[in-house]
Amino acid sequence: MGTTLGRLRYPLVVVGLVALTIGGLALWQSGPFGQCGVLDRSFGRSGCIARLAPDGWNPPGLGSIVWPTHDALVIFDNVPADWPGEEHRGPSPVTDGSSPERWVDLVKLDPATGEQIDRVRLPIAVADWAYAGPDGTQAVLASAGMFASNAAGGNSIVVSTIDGSVLAMPSEVTHGPDHRLIEEVVSTRTRRLVPGTDDRIVSLNEGLQMPLALFDRETDAKIRDFGDATFGYRDRSPFYYSHLDFRISADGSRLALIHTNPPASVGADAVIRVWRIADGVELASFQIPTPFRTERTSLFLSPDGGFVGVRTFGPNSGWPIFGTGPTQGIHVFRVPED
Repeated sequence: MGTTLGRLRYPLVVVGLVALTIGGLALWQSGPFGQCGVLDRSFGRSGCIARLAPDGWNPPGLGSIVWPTHDALVIFDNVPADWPGEEHRGPSPVTDGSSPERWVDLVKLDPATGEQIDRVRLPIAVADWAYAGPDGTQAVLASAGMFASNAAGGNSIVVSTIDGSVLAMPSEVTHGPDHRLIEEVVSTRTRRLVPGTDDRIVSLNEGLQMPLALFDRETDAKIRDFGDATFGYRDRSPFYYSHLDFRISADGSRLALIHTNPPASVGADAVIRVWRIADGVELASFQIPTPFRTERTSLFLSPDGGFVGVRTFGPNSGWPIFGTGPTQGIHVFRVPED
């Protein structure tokens, strides 16, 4: 009997050590030691200063976060959050300015704490896209269905992200947001004018190993590249075009690129890199660890480029005091000074 117990003792010890190791790693990733946990925010291990968790947030699937002023972060919230999934594809109840069954709110948050500062109801039934203009003070919201979702019979609106006032309410129904409502045509998802200039354009060519570059608008001559930001992504997936997005700060000083689903060797779900536009110097690189999932199009920069962030999902650690919080949230990182 004693011999049998002795033989079992060592396997049991090994199993116990493996369990403790797995549990410890889970705690490290999603507990106080994990990214944006209390200890990480206190000691600045990853550069994260906050993981905001808006209560009951039901954001648009594409876009959703803007930082238009230094003291307020803006998100968009489809209300009610528990509206049955496909029913919002039907005709909109927003037709006469009366209280609709569903709507979209513009919500202002304190960037440091995530506390709600203000909430403004917008006259559109649902937003599947929410994209901001170059300086972040305007945004165009649109629904995906080919039906009226605003009071004018269209499916988009343009609003001020400062106070939520409606700047335009097109009567046409389109397949998506019309960027021409808030920015020059040249400034599309892959080619954007640098704010404060009329002759500098940042271009994203996703088929190149160094995809980000600064060009002269008149001559189309390349001024500089912004580093090798691809991590060899073309070797991982033929659908590489869906993994990159970029933003330019409202003052035109900084540029941020997000790369989701990088190669496994990177060890992260996403990587965010920030450059100074004037000379191409890389200022920071941040990683979103693999327990999280990252929404590429929600990438945002503060007006002066001093902070960068993105919407993330998971993990829910179950540690209400020390953990990283609810499943959905917003990672915010501080970019070092020049």
